[in-house]
Amino acid sequence: MCSCLYRPIVNLLSQENLHRSFCYGAIDGLLTGTGIASGFWGLGLLSVRTRIEIRIAIVAFTVAACVADALCMAMGHIWTTYIVTSNHARERSHERYLLEQDKADSKGKLVDMLLARGMLKIDAMSLADTLEGYPDLFISALVGDSLLSPNADDYSTSGDANNARGFFGSLGSWKFSMHYDSERDNDSEGGHVRVVFRESQKEGIFMMIGFASFAVIPSLLWLFLPMWFDTTAPLLSQNEPHFSNLSSSSSSSSSSSDIDDGESVSVPSLIILILSGIVWCLGVWKSYFVFSNWIVFGIETIAVLIVCITSAYGVAALFVHSLGLDAAFNDTEWGHLPATMTPS
Repeated sequence: MCSCLYRPIVNLLSQENLHRSFCYGAIDGLLTGTGIASGFWGLGLLSVRTRIEIRIAIVAFTVAACVADALCMAMGHIWTTYIVTSNHARERSHERYLLEQDKADSKGKLVDMLLARGMLKIDAMSLADTLEGYPDLFISALVGDSLLSPNADDYSTSGDANNARGFFGSLGSWKFSMHYDSERDNDSEGGHVRVVFRESQKEGIFMMIGFASFAVIPSLLWLFLPMWFDTTAPLLSQNEPHFSNLSSSSSSSSSSSDIDDGESVSVPSLIILILSGIVWCLGVWKSYFVFSNWIVFGIETIAVLIVCITSAYGVAALFVHSLGLDAAFNDTEWGHLPATMTPS
């Protein structure tokens, strides 16, 4: 049983288009989760002194929101891929029909298109005459398809393409026959749509997993790091007076905590540092898919993360300040359970 599942799983995990979908989803998810956590931070509802119950609730909120977002993102990717590929296939079928009905008119359209691109008329007419003997190449030239690359795999209408290059790569993977066969399967476009649709389903699933799994990381860091440094405010009994942990008197100590050796560590700064390291690794991984400088992509993703944190925190803080909610927060027992819920 295990041996039967091993090879399909290995083939699935070795597809580059799935790696790309997971990486892009992970980057988007990490930025989304960071924006949510930074928004709560800017509102004053999330700090190292916030009650653990509140931090757990924020984690639950992030999971619920980001899982729903990831599911919608995957569905949108699959549906958009299907619509675009279906329209493209219909365009190819229409051009194939026109070519079979009136070759002269189709050749004239191709010549006009080549002339508009700056080609000499004699060269355009010669190229059109040559491509006339290769209908698939002729149609691809008319509709703007990418030509089949030497390393691209032929698709199969009866099974998945094991080494598909994703949606954009699949558009260039049409199978070109060197000689036209009128009795050939006329459903080649439909078969290609089915293959691309199956690939988009796998890409959507990997994108959803990457988005949802990395989106929860920022809120989990806000949950566990304060516990590690033991900065959570202790439970108060019913008879003890308690004050808001967001008041100005405790705000100076809410961003840092003491550790055993007497030094002080800023938990928000540590969280930002950890997130920067994660997103830098994802940026380096992303550079592999676009064949670009990995250092540039790593720095770029860190810059995007900083912009995300700054904008989310700034908008939330501005919202609180403009509506005068900071005073209300100071008078409200944020981060503390009501006295009736405290253990006796």
